Amino acid sequence: PDTFTRIDGQALCYLGKFHYFQGEPASGKSFVVILWVAQLLAAGGTVTYVDFEDTAATIVGRLLSVGVHGDRIRAGFHHVQPDGSQSPRELASAVEAKNSDLVVFDGVAEALAMWDFNEDKAGDFLRWKEELVAPQLRAGSTVAAIDHVAKSKEDRGRWARGTGAKLGTIDGVTYTVSSTGFNQTTAGWVYISLQKDRNGGLPDKEKDRVAAI
Repeated sequence: PDTFTRIDGQALCYLGKFHYFQGEPASGKSFVVILWVAQLLAAGGTVTYVDFEDTAATIVGRLLSVGVHGDRIRAGFHHVQPDGSQSPRELASAVEAKNSDLVVFDGVAEALAMWDFNEDKAGDFLRWKEELVAPQLRAGSTVAAIDHVAKSKEDRGRWARGTGAKLGTIDGVTYTVSSTGFNQTTAGWVYISLQKDRNGGLPDKEKDRVAAI
């Protein structure tokens, strides 16, 4: 791994690969990705945040709250809020044109539903990935997707809600994010647990929980 580093220098993700961050609502999964975005912006990198769930004001506010300077946000951060007027391929071309180091797709379930893809069908997810995600990877961007897990813990696998293709086709790392007592006003913990490392670059001791924030 060579990007998104812990304070001890251990990187958690791979440049040029597709990564998945999944968890329950309000688990901190978007917050974890925001920390990655903040690291890249602070280092002079560029990020396109394709947001199917929230607004630019919210995401920029989060970046400011974790210490990203406004000048770096203006210089390197692009927020895209799709409304369904573009096809996945049209949106992919618009995002690719920004030539960002990292592309984030926040809200996979909402993204699939926008174009009537069924998250329970492997073919639909693979088509969405090929039309929207794959062009970014071919252009050299690193990609992160944010998704929900199944509501019932008994029904969960190692992948996000829906088809197991969400785990099988990831060529980077899949993480599950959970939290305890964590919100805007209360201190707590956000835990990042490893579900799959396609490239095998994380140390053996990191097979389960890789970080606590």
